[in-house]
Amino acid sequence: MESIDIHVQRRIQNQRVERAAVAATEVSLTRLTELFLATPVVDQGVDLFVYGVDPFRVAQIQVKGATAGLAVYQQYSQSPIIVSYVLDPLGSADIILLTGEHAWDLPNEYIEYGGKAGDFGPDYRSYNWSARPTRLVEMLQPYRATRERWLELFELTATPPHPSSAANP
Repeated sequence: MESIDIHVQRRIQNQRVERAAVAATEVSLTRLTELFLATPVVDQGVDLFVYGVDPFRVAQIQVKGATAGLAVYQQYSQSPIIVSYVLDPLGSADIILLTGEHAWDLPNEYIEYGGKAGDFGPDYRSYNWSARPTRLVEMLQPYRATRERWLELFELTATPPHPSSAANP
């Protein structure tokens, strides 16, 4: 019976972390840009949609809350997506913004930066740092959420404008 309680507590904590991470991402985007947010009714790998209205364009955001380590997933490199890593979402909520492709390449970049990610390989579907080494944290600093970073990633990942939207007065 005690193991069920621990399992339930862990699930509740994970939900708190993920919800706090989504909320921090929403606040960051709202404060720093004039873009709009929408939340999908069903989570199928996308936590938020960000869109501009003139012309109408939309991008997907996957939010990952990280209390200790950091995980990257190959699936996010398969299509244009913004990955919002919220470091310490129940505390300082530092937001790091990457494309899915860049997020998946972090272990390689970390190795080039002098770190070790020995159990990472191109055939894997995910990689997890169980803790965030100082080297990794330093490497991520240029990708902190700013107005410019949000807009840059929106331009890189958003759907192209529909041809008829440019003709509207």
